[in-house]
This record gives sequence, C-alpha cells and structure tokens, in this order.
Amino acid sequence: MVKDKIIKRKFDPLVGMVGDYNIKISKNSEKITKKLEKFFGHQGKMLYGSKSFGHDQCKKKGWQFIPNANIFLKDGYKVWYGDFIINPDNILALDDLGKESKSRYYVLREMDGRFLDSPPTNEYLEEKSIYKTP
Repeated sequence: MVKDKIIKRKFDPLVGMVGDYNIKISKNSEKITKKLEKFFGHQGKMLYGSKSFGHDQCKKKGWQFIPNANIFLKDGYKVWYGDFIINPDNILALDDLGKESKSRYYVLREMDGRFLDSPPTNEYLEEKSIYKTP
C-alpha cells in the first residue's frame, strides 16, 4: 500500500513568495494532475497579463475568471493550480474527468487553497469551493 505524502513548502519559486502551506499528494493524484494539464495547461499557467484584464474579458462572455485557482480532490489532494476560467467547456471537461476518475473535484480561489496550515478537510472544500463536480 502506498502512503500519501504531505509536502510542506516554505518558498514558492513560481511566484517568489514565502509561505507555510501543505500539499497532500498520492500516486493517483499525480496521474490526475497529468490529465488536468492536458485540458487546462501546465500548473501555474497564466491566461492574462493582469487579473483585472482577465476579469473584464471573461465578464463580457458571461464567464468567471479565477486567477491562481486551486483544484483539489476529496480528502484534500491538490491536483492542479493556475488561472482557470469557469465556462461551459471547462466545466464539461472537469465533470467528465470527475466521472472518469470517480472523484469529486473542487475549484478554490487562491487564498482559500494555496496558503494552508494543513491539507484541507472535506468540509472546508465544500464550504470554500467556487465550483465542484457532481
């Protein structure tokens, strides 16, 4: 049986910020990350040069822009992070991946999913998610 790993990071080289937060990973969550990257791009992906421009562009189309979103699985496994747009295509892709992997996905804002003292509980994910798969 493979045990889960909890990684505690002090420095995020991607954005050059220091912070204490935990990421819970397993072999299964690493496979799911690779699938998510096929649909939504590499982790840390930026879609727009500025948050306000991204919000404006998405609002015109009736979409919701989530800069630095975090996608978690049930039980607190972070599987992807980066700029994310809640639109019909991305929701369909996320829902299909959820059905395929028999997992529920939670999309959280940056501040709700990035700087955590411990891996999030299912209750926390339910409460803070902007979108969750069925």
